[in-house]
Amino acid sequence: MTLEEEMLEQASVRMMKEIDFQILADMLVELGWVRVVLKPMTHEQGVHVDHWVKTYCKGAVETMGLVWLFEDPKDATWFTMKWL
Repeated sequence: MTLEEEMLEQASVRMMKEIDFQILADMLVELGWVRVVLKPMTHEQGVHVDHWVKTYCKGAVETMGLVWLFEDPKDATWFTMKWL
C-alpha cells in the first residue's frame, strides 16, 4: 500500500467514525440526552476535562472531539459550568 493509499484509507475511516457519531448524537439528543460543544483547547486542558468527566459524571457520557453528550442533564449542567 502506498503512502497516498494509506492516507486515503485513514481519512475514510475517520470520516466514517464522524458520521456514525453524528447519527448516534442526533438519536441520543432526541431521547433526551444533552449535547455540549466545547471551544478549542490545548491537549493538556483536554486531559483535565477527560479526568473530570470520569471522576464526577454519574450518567453515561459519549464524546468525539469537542462534542460531549450527557445522559444525565445534571452532569451536563455541571460540565458546562466547569468547562465553558
